[in-house]
Amino acid sequence: MSYLFSFKGRFGRLQWWSVQLIIGVLLISFFAALGGSLSSLGEDAIAALAREQGLTFLLSFFVLFVFCCWINIAATVKRYHDRDKSGFWFLVVFIPFIGGIWQLVECGFLSGTGGGNSYGQRRELDVSFLDDPELRGDRPSRSMKAERNVEPPRAAAPAVARQSSGLTRPKPAGFGRRGL
Repeated sequence: MSYLFSFKGRFGRLQWWSVQLIIGVLLISFFAALGGSLSSLGEDAIAALAREQGLTFLLSFFVLFVFCCWINIAATVKRYHDRDKSGFWFLVVFIPFIGGIWQLVECGFLSGTGGGNSYGQRRELDVSFLDDPELRGDRPSRSMKAERNVEPPRAAAPAVARQSSGLTRPKPAGFGRRGL
């Protein structure tokens, strides 16, 4: 659970985008369920439901909103840590007009610092299991086929001396035909 709620550590771009996708799916599904349940009711029934269950709806929406905001802030702070910046850079989102764009570009598109920085080591995805041919299936990869089909080197052909007629032009020094 500390993976999503903690402000310590680093997140890569893929992890940050995954969190944004999860938050979006949560909020959209909440409103889709609400809209689906209210679409079959009439105006009078919706008004009666709002009087009876309005506080419950507002409370559940508030809890979901706080939950999603906390996860978003934690993921964004970790993403700024990956860029070797303080988590307070999250506050750039509150600059009107440009803050959200700035945060989207910086967190979503710019790469983090390689290796370690002042916020810890970069987590590398362990994809070593992809190198095992048995786990990939029985079809060998292109590189494995290339390794199997390597021919032994052939002996070089003897150099044949060219006779020159004396009418050849000297090759220009430099790049291209004109020596640019």
